[in-house]
Amino acid sequence: MNVLDTIVVALSIVEEIAREVAGMRIPDVKLLRIIRLTKLVKAVRIMRVMRVFHPLRVLMVSIVSSIGALVWSMALLLVIQEIAAVGITQLLQEFLANEENDLSLRMEVSEWFGRWSYSMITMFEITIAPGAWAKPGRLLIFDVDPLYSIFLIPYVMGVTFAIMRVISALFLQETMNSVARDQDLVYQEKTRKRDKDVQKIREIFRSGDRDGGGTLCPKEFGALFKDPRMKVWLEHLGLDVAEVSGLFRLMDDGDGLVTFEEFLSGCLRLRGGAKSVDLATLLYENRKVISKIEALRRDMGLG
Repeated sequence: MNVLDTIVVALSIVEEIAREVAGMRIPDVKLLRIIRLTKLVKAVRIMRVMRVFHPLRVLMVSIVSSIGALVWSMALLLVIQEIAAVGITQLLQEFLANEENDLSLRMEVSEWFGRWSYSMITMFEITIAPGAWAKPGRLLIFDVDPLYSIFLIPYVMGVTFAIMRVISALFLQETMNSVARDQDLVYQEKTRKRDKDVQKIREIFRSGDRDGGGTLCPKEFGALFKDPRMKVWLEHLGLDVAEVSGLFRLMDDGDGLVTFEEFLSGCLRLRGGAKSVDLATLLYENRKVISKIEALRRDMGLG
């Protein structure tokens, strides 16, 4: 892009000099100037760092990742619509050619299915919009022949309803997978969720700190977990408390009070079920304690 900028500027300067001095003209550089506008695409990079563009980034990543599914979906629908258009056009040729049939009816049917191109557009409308089949469908079923319901109803149920919803589900899955694969989006989502959790925990702590001292005593701590509304909030954060006094001892550093930092750290560490790494760490620490006890027993001559 820098080389392109240099060429465009140099040609523009030469063009001005040639026009002023000798009245000469050189090849127009409008195309190169238009190409330079592609540099604006670089501005899209700002979406990677600014949190306000998070939904837009999700949208762009989803669209790009769904291009493959979009192409194959369009190809499949195109084949189905083409087969249906050819079939319905051939079936109606005898009706359209029969001069004994009402002229106005034949003209109306011809507008929908008179040619393959007309039928293709009609089948496209029926496929994309669920309610678009009503007018041409009623025309064929009630005014031409009820047997056309054997063609239209299965098409609407199988293609317009079933296949289109499968394609929609495929796009939704591709969107979720693309978001999960994008590490920047995953990091931003985790950071945003953590910030929301921290804000919620801060509100819970402030509501429990009745005296405004910045700490929770055992009484305030117990009252906090007896409040039904607070219990719902804590359960929403993944902290299911059965033993309040035990939880207080886990959060307390020994001074008999729980600060916000201790409360925050405890909520983030203790929420949810025990993880395999937590259990492995506990077993490791337990073995260390047992080995020290055994060594102490031997030193005291009790073993």
